[in-house]
Amino acid sequence: MSDQKNNNKLALTVPALNSRANLAGVFELEPFQNNFVNNLVKTSGITEEGALMKFEREKILFMKAISANKELEKCDRFSIYSSFIELAVSGLSLLDGETYIIPYGKKAQFQVGYKGRI
Repeated sequence: MSDQKNNNKLALTVPALNSRANLAGVFELEPFQNNFVNNLVKTSGITEEGALMKFEREKILFMKAISANKELEKCDRFSIYSSFIELAVSGLSLLDGETYIIPYGKKAQFQVGYKGRI
């Protein structure tokens, strides 16, 4: 694939993030998924197929987190996106307290939990 085509698949803008009616729709944006997968593959060395599976798992775990903490829904969409990319780069998971995405006012922040530090 040429660099130009690859760049188009990775392009994600704030208007695109804000165009979705809810956070679940943000996760359906192809560039959102592509950026997560590409960052995970680059930093962890897992296969693209493995990274796609991890994206789907982390997406489900994040939706569970939203149901437990409605303040996440009020967070700026770009901060949600950037927190999710930080999650990919870390190679950790939202599962069982390894990491968290926590609302601080209108911004979501990625945070490594104590299990993720071990």
